[in-house]
Amino acid sequence: MLKALAVNLIKMTSDLRLLSADFHGTPPVKIPAQQVGSTIMPGKVNPVICEFAISVGEKVMANDSLLSHLTSMGQFDLNAYIPLIGDCILESLGLLNAACMVVNTKLIVGMEVQTHSKDYLKNPSLVTILNSEIGYHQGALLAKYMKENSVTLLEANQALKLISEEKLQLFLSPHKWLELGYTLTSDEDIC
Repeated sequence: MLKALAVNLIKMTSDLRLLSADFHGTPPVKIPAQQVGSTIMPGKVNPVICEFAISVGEKVMANDSLLSHLTSMGQFDLNAYIPLIGDCILESLGLLNAACMVVNTKLIVGMEVQTHSKDYLKNPSLVTILNSEIGYHQGALLAKYMKENSVTLLEANQALKLISEEKLQLFLSPHKWLELGYTLTSDEDIC
C-alpha cells in the first residue's frame, strides 16, 4: 500500500508539474511559488513541491524493493533483517506522511485552475471521459473530427450529435471528474 501511494503521488505531482509549465501562453494550472524563480530561466516558477513529492515517491519505491528483498531472505520462522525491514517501513510512512501534508498545504491549497479558458476543450484526449457513454468507436469519430476541424469537443458533438448536450455538460463537470471520492469543497487531506 505504501508503494501504491508513492506511485500515485508521483503520477499526480508529475501531471501537475507538466500542467503548470508555461511553455507557451497561460498554463491550465498555476502552482504557488515556493522559491525565488529559476537559476537559468527568469520569471519561471520552479515546481519544487512536485519535485519533492516525486523524490519521496522514488525513495519509498526503493524502500519497497529493499523490503521485498529482505523479506525473501528470511529462513523458516527467522528473519535476521526485521530491524531493517521495520526501519524501511517507518521511514516510508514518515516520508509519505510529510509529502502528503506538504503537497496539500504548499501545492493544492493555493493552486489555481484556469476554468475560464475553453482551450482545454480542444484536446481530443478529452473524448476518453465519454467512453462509458458513447463507446470507443464513436469516441474515435469525435476525436478525429476535433483534430481535422480544429474545434472543441462541444463543437464536434454539435456536428456529430453523438451525445445529448446536457449529458456532455455533465461529463465535463469537475464534480463528475471527482466522483471517485474527493469533493470540490473537501477540507480533508489529499493523501
